[in-house]
Amino acid sequence: PTTYQAIRRQFELTYYRHDKILPSLKECEGLDWKSAVAVAWKRARFNLASKVGLAFPAAELGLPEALSTTFFQMQTDQSESRRQLNLNKILALTEFTGTPETGETWLTENLNRLVYNESKRIYILPPQ
Repeated sequence: PTTYQAIRRQFELTYYRHDKILPSLKECEGLDWKSAVAVAWKRARFNLASKVGLAFPAAELGLPEALSTTFFQMQTDQSESRRQLNLNKILALTEFTGTPETGETWLTENLNRLVYNESKRIYILPPQ
């Protein structure tokens, strides 16, 4: 506990490998890992840190541009199996209820309209 703040600050300031460090951060009881992700994501949005490995945890928290960044990273992945796995993880963050085959098309069509619903902790389409 006495080193938690130093560990958190290191996470916030590191350039990459956030996805490797975050599981350990989450194990630190009482450490506010969500705000650490928010600080690191803000740095990444200003290109002071890599978005790779950070975009998905930021998207899980509903942080700005994180879902679209995660989707773009998924689309540019060369591995089809990893692409599908990441697409399923992204779709799980939304209210999508269609079939896996239509998921990428649905996201492409709705990505810019999705908003994060704090109480449901998912991205939803606003009522029209």
